[in-house]
Amino acid sequence: MNHIWQATGVLTRGGRGLLDLLSALRQGLPSVCPLCTEDSRGGLLCQYCLAYLRRDTVLACTRCGLDISGLMQCPDCLAVPFVLEQTVCAFDYVFPGDLLIHGLKISHRVELVPALAHLLYSCWQLAAPTMLGEPCWVAVPARRASLRRRGFSPPAELCRYLGRYTSVPDWSLAVGWHAEPVPMQKQLSRHERFRAMRQAWRCDRDLAGRTVVLVDDVMTTGATLNSLAQVCLQAGAVQVFGLVLARTPYPNRLGAGLFSR
Repeated sequence: MNHIWQATGVLTRGGRGLLDLLSALRQGLPSVCPLCTEDSRGGLLCQYCLAYLRRDTVLACTRCGLDISGLMQCPDCLAVPFVLEQTVCAFDYVFPGDLLIHGLKISHRVELVPALAHLLYSCWQLAAPTMLGEPCWVAVPARRASLRRRGFSPPAELCRYLGRYTSVPDWSLAVGWHAEPVPMQKQLSRHERFRAMRQAWRCDRDLAGRTVVLVDDVMTTGATLNSLAQVCLQAGAVQVFGLVLARTPYPNRLGAGLFSR
């Protein structure tokens, strides 16, 4: 087995300290919304952008989080059985939310993490899922190549801040993921992604009695999230939820390859 994915980024301890300091300073200084640049407390999304982005009125599949408005059934769940108890998604991966994703993943704007984590937390509160076991946040692991290029793992940094907003612990460091080498997801079709991720993972942590909340930035087909959920259940977890910033809409999938997983 090869350690080709890791849950934590390579953001240095000093870098994290600087990010924490900037976040603390913003609480007491005038700041702007990272999306519309209007005045906003603490550098978080303003109330208007928060209300506009969140999919409060969207008819979404409970299991995989796909927007199924106008559809008879969820096409993703029909094709592949999802083992996730529920997936909570903050917004669809379309304009203007895609600007935040690009800012974080392409422009490496790690200072967006507090605002995006706050958005995720508000969506989780609204969903109010029923958890049967002791919950923990767990970041979806990142490829080492992505970590070297970006310098940090967006899901891991989101988890770190989610742990601050709640009493739920961040277990991203505690859960050791092992994976067989798999092709880059953006090179694969939907069915190829699920086939490639099947049986690819192993978890070296006993999750007995735990409710695991897997945190990710972008979800396209759900292949990675669903595979990790299966491994968590095999490791003893009583439930596995997904908490994702952006979900690629079903009709847009053919054009989505940059962050597909």
